[in-house]
Amino acid sequence: MDVIGNVKHQAVKPPEDEGLPTAPGHLIFDADFESGNLGKVEYCENNEYDLYIRVDTCNQKYRLWFHYSVTNAKVGQTCIFHIVNFSKGRSLYREGMGPVVRSTSRVNWIRLSQSQCYYWKGESGGYILSFTFKFDVDERYEFAYCFPYDYSRLQNKIQALPSSVEHRVLAHTLQKRNWLEINDQ
Repeated sequence: MDVIGNVKHQAVKPPEDEGLPTAPGHLIFDADFESGNLGKVEYCENNEYDLYIRVDTCNQKYRLWFHYSVTNAKVGQTCIFHIVNFSKGRSLYREGMGPVVRSTSRVNWIRLSQSQCYYWKGESGGYILSFTFKFDVDERYEFAYCFPYDYSRLQNKIQALPSSVEHRVLAHTLQKRNWLEINDQ
């Protein structure tokens, strides 16, 4: 399944709650931000969600990177997230790596423990990463494949370079960002 575009402030509810106002515990997913990648979310049952990531930039064969936020969870709510369309069989998730998470009040990324994660091959032939998470405070949480290093952070580093370092635009990326050459004078 090809997924185009990121989820944008999407409330995901159990079928019996469709048509009702969004209530606490109906998770709201968002990936409409820099480095975000989440194309589709489906509610399974009992606070389980199937998440579909978009293909990696410039390579239609791979689906690996994910980065999304969740709001509107109840304090103490435990959820299981299944990223159901990974394309990579050999993954560090099989060796104990876990996704990373941060929240509004805890701005540093932490890695989820191996006991919270399970990586396996699905019936369709794709790979699935499943992990559990318990929301302990009512705030915005972000989940990612690994520690994000986004374009804005890179731009801040470039602006902080000493004046002896020159940089010029060589081209522009598909996202209309500068592709730079950086040289020491």
